[in-house]
Amino acid sequence: MINVPLFNSKEELTEFVEKNSKKTTVSIDNRDWFFTVAITNGKQRILLTKSSIQNLVIEEDLFTWYQKGYITVRNKSHHLERSTMPDKLLGKLGLSDVYKIRGDGRDLIYINISPKLDYFQSIIAKISGMDTKPDPDIYNLSNDYAIYETKTSFTEEEGEEYLTLYFWDLRYQLLTERNCHYSTGLVKSKEDKEMAKEIRMLNNKDRSIKSGKAIRAFIEEHLEDQKPKFDDENWDDGGTEIFYSSPAQYKGANDLDWLMNMHVSSDSADNDFSILKYDTYIDKWTLIPISKYFEKATKKDAAGEYQLDKFHISWHVGKPNIFMSLLGAKKKTPSLKLEDFNSKVKSKKSLLPIANKVGRKNINTGESTELETDSWNFSDLAGIDNQNLLTTYAVHSYNMGTHEFNIDVYKNELQTVVEKFQKDFIEKNFLGDPPTTSLAVTPNKKTRHVMNNMYELSNDEKIRQGKGRNVIYKNLIFLNNACSLTIKGETHRRCGRFFSLDRKERYFSNDYDEKILGQYFVVNVKHIFDGESYTNEVLGVKPYRFAEPEIELEKIIK
Repeated sequence: MINVPLFNSKEELTEFVEKNSKKTTVSIDNRDWFFTVAITNGKQRILLTKSSIQNLVIEEDLFTWYQKGYITVRNKSHHLERSTMPDKLLGKLGLSDVYKIRGDGRDLIYINISPKLDYFQSIIAKISGMDTKPDPDIYNLSNDYAIYETKTSFTEEEGEEYLTLYFWDLRYQLLTERNCHYSTGLVKSKEDKEMAKEIRMLNNKDRSIKSGKAIRAFIEEHLEDQKPKFDDENWDDGGTEIFYSSPAQYKGANDLDWLMNMHVSSDSADNDFSILKYDTYIDKWTLIPISKYFEKATKKDAAGEYQLDKFHISWHVGKPNIFMSLLGAKKKTPSLKLEDFNSKVKSKKSLLPIANKVGRKNINTGESTELETDSWNFSDLAGIDNQNLLTTYAVHSYNMGTHEFNIDVYKNELQTVVEKFQKDFIEKNFLGDPPTTSLAVTPNKKTRHVMNNMYELSNDEKIRQGKGRNVIYKNLIFLNNACSLTIKGETHRRCGRFFSLDRKERYFSNDYDEKILGQYFVVNVKHIFDGESYTNEVLGVKPYRFAEPEIELEKIIK
């Protein structure tokens, strides 16, 4: 642990951490990394050295907009908090050799980690723009977090005492505390000054705004002190207008959950659902329709902008014979092109025209790697989810104005939704002749002997569709076949991206490979620094396969 001079503001500390990360190089898994972790309570600031850290885990999940994790530090004889010199003397020097834990959610931890890569020295590489300097918005694992819980542990064998600090995004901590008193009517009145005079006399419809704009306005207003920035190109304004006023018992986190629950993507995204994220790589908020993610999985037969990894399953049986080579199965994953190994930033300096047209991934060729048997695990769609959650959703509503009951069934009927999902999500975005949605619609689902009934207060057809069709979309994607990987760590791995799984050698087509090979949508990533090792645990889902399974659907129990 290293004493850090006192700073007058959070911005000064953040700047110090970022500069220090470029100077502090550590070796992990025989690779060099810029590695900086600092904690502050507003008075004492301590820079945690790599040797003082037992382990560090940073987790990102697609279903939460914020990151979380924990760090365990060596704390023998409580030296983190016990002073070895008089506090008054250290105070006059502007230093402190201890850290006093506040315990009020205002102990902050700043993390900045990125790979240190040497440039290719060859002239050809430089001319073609193939320098390997990492792009910060792809490789820089950096954010500020609030410590919400601590735990002390002791190991008798090693005689070591450890302190574990559990943290999550500072912005989330603030929203769990704050009573925000938010209203879309007040947001709208700021845009229309005439409306402000009569806002209390207006009905809820007139006080409504687009759901995406409501979410953005909420973040701007109630995280104003964090100076939120937004990625305008990746922000969906929504396809419906909603009215919302915060209940007295709600905290900011509850308000944001409600707004997201009512959000339906814009008409250009066919009113599907969106994913809200605070993107730590670019330090901006994003709200992206799910269809936009899938559109970036492939680009013709090549890996799309959002595919960042390609893996091969270990074979270990020698080279395939000539007969198999001639009759091997067709390719099931997109190929890696020049743009997958290069940086647009560096390519602007290139003298070769082709290099100036490449993308921004800057992928290291070593990432097209071979997986050992014990490093990956495939899981089938669970039968209980198939039968209970992948069914028709009949959405019931009542129109108080016309005194009519409505039941939306057709657009929310399973077979109709699967056919649309197949056309808009699967056939357009993945390789195959053609690929097919990984779900068999059984007779009892066709006849609606198995179905779910939902009730929705809103009379807006698009919002009701969000409670029916979009729920099936979510279940088709996130409850489907999945693959988990435990692999050598890289800081670029994140949620909302794709990895592909393939076999390196040729093989005969078979039902198993038709099911497991292809591109997976990443829904959970863990960055695990444990001692001298760095690994990623990655979970991806795959809602399609390359051929329909030969299953007898009629001869089953209905």
